[in-house]
Amino acid sequence: MPVELRHAAGVAAIDLEECSARLDESGCDLSNPDGVARAGELLAGLCANRGFLARLAMDELRQRCAGQQAGNRYGAQVLMLARRPGAWFIRANFWPAADDPVLHASGAEHYFYHVPHDHNFDFVTVGYWGPGYRSNWYERDDTPISGVPGEAAGLRLVEQGQLGEGRVLHYRAHRDVHDQLPPTALSVSLNIVADQPGTVWRDQYLFDTRHNHVSGVPTLSQGEILLGMAVRLGSSEAMELAAHLARSHPSERARWSAWQAMAGVRDEAGRRRLYERATMESSPLVSGMAKLFLDRMDARALHDDSR
Repeated sequence: MPVELRHAAGVAAIDLEECSARLDESGCDLSNPDGVARAGELLAGLCANRGFLARLAMDELRQRCAGQQAGNRYGAQVLMLARRPGAWFIRANFWPAADDPVLHASGAEHYFYHVPHDHNFDFVTVGYWGPGYRSNWYERDDTPISGVPGEAAGLRLVEQGQLGEGRVLHYRAHRDVHDQLPPTALSVSLNIVADQPGTVWRDQYLFDTRHNHVSGVPTLSQGEILLGMAVRLGSSEAMELAAHLARSHPSERARWSAWQAMAGVRDEAGRRRLYERATMESSPLVSGMAKLFLDRMDARALHDDSR
């Protein structure tokens, strides 16, 4: 589970400007204990400032959320507070309760409730307001995983708790897994995150905690989406690029996306031949996913024959 760092009770309050200046001065390296401790100290101080978030929200409303539209790459659940591109960012996350109309309108999965997952980056978080989201916290062992559904996950349940006001935690990339549950009332958390350009190529994983296995990889870059669209639109240049990326992209997930793009414009026999080729790839993700898709095709064919 995430590492307990400290509590914000009794800590001197700081404002967002001071927090940002100190991050600029010290940097935001969450890969070492000293950097994590500094981030935890700053978040505790920011948490002790009970008025800054409401003031910032009002400032955004007065300018019709122009700052969020320009610099918020997340959805409406997130209020971006400050950012230094390529270095760090600070955000506020809103967690609606189970009976909140917003949750019913968008669905629980929009907030990753009841979707056990890890993170592909380190971050430090604090419960800022409200009772905090509840969570079943797990820790994953060091066994490498590729991301193929059904793969053993190596999860161990450590705690069932919640991110209450003032509680400061460090989530470790690809190690800490949580199954988040809605809080009993609307809650807000604050995060300090290292802004690393390569994060999109580090896979995030979803898990089936009941069977202790991987259930999927939700990470997807805009380039992967555009490649699939260009291939579907009949671009021969895109098809050549997909064939090249399927062989050589450093990300196994991107290679599989390229295989999928090529499969999407073939008939069933063509897809089968393509997936059979993909099973020979050295990438565990590509070969494993190709075998999985072939198994699904076989199961559908068997079902159709039995009708």
